[in-house]
Parts: sequence; structure tokens; C-alpha cells
Amino acid sequence: MWIVLVIGALVVARELVRAVVGPSPGLADCPADPPTAQVGSYRLEAHQPAGPTLAPSPVVPYVLHVEFEVTNPTTVPIDVSSVLVDVVGKPGVQAVAHGGSSGSVGPGETVTLKGSASFVEEVGDPAGLPTMPDPATVSMFASWADSDYLHCDI
Repeated sequence: MWIVLVIGALVVARELVRAVVGPSPGLADCPADPPTAQVGSYRLEAHQPAGPTLAPSPVVPYVLHVEFEVTNPTTVPIDVSSVLVDVVGKPGVQAVAHGGSSGSVGPGETVTLKGSASFVEEVGDPAGLPTMPDPATVSMFASWADSDYLHCDI
């Protein structure tokens, strides 16, 4: 019984404070069009060591270079920590670009972040190449640079 009285007293006290101080300030409206990331371009590069003393290797190491375009159509700057994409035909392999110092995207801006993925292919594997990023799997990890918008999703 006394718990009900305490809770009731707290509710009454809260309402009295709101009546005297006024309502709490509202949260900023979240931007209607959130920032996006997509694959801009990509390039596959083989790293086959060459030399007269090296025997041919049964596997070839590759690097998939990916350029991501991050667009911020809002009026609030964002900080991108990373963007990633799955590599077609390579389960568990992702090309990753880290934002770092180039990860700030101002209002109305588009920036390019560069990333890569490394993997190996067996020589003569018909299922191996061509390998490319899967644009349907692009993920961006970012936050609003203005703390008034931290309650909004990106």
C-alpha cells in the first residue's frame, strides 16, 4: 500500500515541476531523407608473384578495390566510421572502407571512401572469377555529427 502512495506522490511531484518549469524541450525532427552509401566503382587486381626462381602457385591472391559513394542529402553533417559490402561468390569476405579523417560528410555533400577485400582463387577455378561487390549488401556505420540528432536513425 505504501508503494502505491510513494508512486502517486512522485507522479504528482513531476506534474507540479512541469507546471512551474514548463514542458521539456522537444527532440529535433529527424531528417526525412537519410544519408546513403553505394558502390561507385571497383577494380579487381591479381597479385601473382613473378620471378625465375619462383614456382607457379596453385592459388592466386587477389585484392578487390571498391570506391563507395556516401551521400548526405540532409542539413545535418554525419561522421562515417565504415562502409562495407559483401563480395559475390566469396562467403564471409567483405570489402571495407574506414571513414577516419575523410569520413565527415557535410550537408548536401557526396564523398568517396576507398576500401578493399583480399582473397585467394585456385588457378583454373571456373567458379572463381569474375568477382565483384554485391551492391544489395552495402552497409554504412555512421552517426550524426550534431548531438541534437542522435535519436535519429541513419
